[in-house]
Order: sequence, then C-alpha cells, then structure tokens
Amino acid sequence: MQISSRPTGTGSGLLIEINQPKKLNALDLESFLELDRLLRDAAANPSVSFVAIWAPTDSNPKAFCAGGDVRRLYDEFKKSNDLGYGSSFFRSEYQVDQRVWKFPKPLLAFTHGITMGGGIGLIRGAPIRLICESSVWAMPEISIGLYPDVGATYFFKQLPPTWAAFMALTGARIGPKDLLELGLGTHCCLQEDLSVLVTDLDQIRVPAGASSKQILDLLLSPILQRQLTPNTRSWKQDWALIERLFGAITTSPMSAQELAHELLLAARQTSLRDDCSTELRQALETFIKGSSLSICLILEQLRQRLSLEEAFAWEYEASIGCMKEGDFFEGVRSRLVDKDFQSPGKPQWKYPSPEEIPKAALSRLLPAAKSR
Repeated sequence: MQISSRPTGTGSGLLIEINQPKKLNALDLESFLELDRLLRDAAANPSVSFVAIWAPTDSNPKAFCAGGDVRRLYDEFKKSNDLGYGSSFFRSEYQVDQRVWKFPKPLLAFTHGITMGGGIGLIRGAPIRLICESSVWAMPEISIGLYPDVGATYFFKQLPPTWAAFMALTGARIGPKDLLELGLGTHCCLQEDLSVLVTDLDQIRVPAGASSKQILDLLLSPILQRQLTPNTRSWKQDWALIERLFGAITTSPMSAQELAHELLLAARQTSLRDDCSTELRQALETFIKGSSLSICLILEQLRQRLSLEEAFAWEYEASIGCMKEGDFFEGVRSRLVDKDFQSPGKPQWKYPSPEEIPKAALSRLLPAAKSR
C-alpha cells in the first residue's frame, strides 16, 4: 500500500510513511483518504503524543513526494468522461492539507529530494518541516494548465510578494538555501541522516505537553550541531531581474489579462539578455509556454487575501473550473501521457495568448470574487 503507518518503538508517536517509488510518491485519492483517516484517528487517540511523516530514502532516494497523481485524474476522466473522481480527489486532498494545518498535536515532516505541488501542500502546515541538502521544492502547475493550489492561496501570503509571484508563475525549483531563508523549511540535515532520525524516533519518550520543537530538539540535537549550511545555488543571484519582472504584480491596477500580456512580453525580452542565467532562462521559458488561462488565474490568485478555510474553498472552486473550463487535462496529456510538450504547438492550449481569452471564458473559470 502507498501509505502505511506504525507506532514508534516507545508507543509515544505515530510514523506515517509514503512509499510509491515508481510514481515518485505521487498521491492518489485512496492515499488521501488513508492519510485523512490516520490523522483523524491520531488526533483523537490520547496515547499518540506526536505524528511524523516521511518517505523512506532507501526505496526512493529521489523524492519525498512529487505531488498529486494527476496522471490518474486524467485516466479516470478519460474512462468515465465525468469529473467524479477529480472532484473527490481535490476535496480529499484539501481536507488532508487543512487537517495538517490544524492538527492539535506536534507534527513533524521529514522531507528530501523532489517535493512538489501536493507534496508541499501535505506538509506545509506542519510546524516542523525538515529538509535536506537534496531538497528541491516547486509549484509547477502552470505547465499542466492548473495553478499552485493545496493552500498556496493562503501560504504564499506568508512569503515576500515577489517570491510568491516568481514561484507561482514560473514553477521555479527552489533549493535548500532559499527554502530555509523563506521559512518553507524550518530545519536542515543530510539526507543520509534521515533513516537514522527515524530509528532514533522509535526510542523517544515524549514528555506530556511537549511541543514539536522540543521533540525535534531531542531527536536532532546531535545532528544539528553540525550547523549544516547547504552549498546550493540561490535565486538571489538572479534577484535584480526577478524583482524587475515580478515585483509589482499584486499592486498593478491592470486586469489579469492586461498584466499577463505585459509580463509575457517582459519575460521574452529578459530571457534574451546576456545577464540572464541559464536557470532563470529555463524558469521564464516555463512561464512563457504556460497556459494563458492558468496565467490569468494565478494573477487573480495572487491578489486574494483569504483565511485558511476561505483559501481552500476558493481553490476547490478553481480546480473544478480548471477541469471543466480550463487547460488541465490537455496539460496533463502533454506533460505526462504523450510527453509531447517540447514539440512545436504542444500542448494545444485553448487560447494562444491572454488577450485572446474571451471575458466570458475567464469569468467561467474564476471563482467568485472573494478578495478583501
């Protein structure tokens, strides 16, 4: 089974494991239903003092979780020609994510390698988010006709606005140095130490009322004494160009379509500059080739000011819209099924440019206005 659990050796905690290496631990509907059950039961069980979530590094050294299993969403839609599975999937995923944010006991997330989309959503609400020198986080939904969901409408507001816009619109891969500076990761260790930590976790006896930080201090104190500083690339090296492109999005008076048009022009010009790094050029290419509908939706998303519950309600409506009115299934087809996204004219987005989107089409996609 993709999701398994066991009590720690002392019985103090519950360890939840994600283990589907052939899919880089991508999560399907059944996975979220099981996660929801485990978290609900652990919250109600007085003998469980804490919960930890991880993915065994020996079976899948490349990834903690590559996100939701959107290929399965595509396959189920093609079989049934209705949105029953997709609707249930997003509802269950967002319910688990909210349960993590509101979990009443210490919750620790041990992550490594690829952590994307739904993988970020699963653990973002945990008070302790341990990353490794191998960690790569990204929200690349723009390339599959979606938008950064799983609570990003809420937690992007906890980031500097330029960072939020850059991550949302380019799907840029964020390494451990930036993750720590942004507070997306709270602690860092070597990937080779994760299995040791889980072994040590079995021996921890948690004092009554201990916090997540106190548990982690007990667990990590010998390892964190190394003061690990990841020697990885930072996007700060490109910050002048990033700030020039994405720095004024949330304050612009332009409509989403007008702003999308201007941003795409500026991104194309920036990608041709001699001082544009290879990494930034690749990120801008993802933006330029992304779905016009998704770009406009993301620009509207970045302007929202919502509570946690409101954000997830907004996202559920938006995700249904992306399946019914947007480019989601075409994006998944191109990226994950036929893998022709690097071919000329592929994927075939509904509208080649933002200015070609009819206002009625954009209105059908957007959730009811809730910004405040």
